Amino acid sequence: MLSFEEKLAIIESFPQLERKNVSLGRVNFHFEESVHDKKIVVYHLHPGGNGFVYAGLLRGYETDERGFANIRESSAEE
Repeated sequence: MLSFEEKLAIIESFPQLERKNVSLGRVNFHFEESVHDKKIVVYHLHPGGNGFVYAGLLRGYETDERGFANIRESSAEE
């Protein structure tokens, strides 16, 4: 499992994403230029390592009803 800092570094390597700090040390990342209604790409990335990435338009990822995939156990390649 990647640490919070490692996940943050990967996500921040995409300059198109805008960081938004939220409660309890969690972080969201928005893609304001999205052609879809969905602007949040990374949802509630938590210092404990949990977080969600929007994968609603991708195949091969288990997502919740909103299209988010849990990245707690994800590798850097995923």
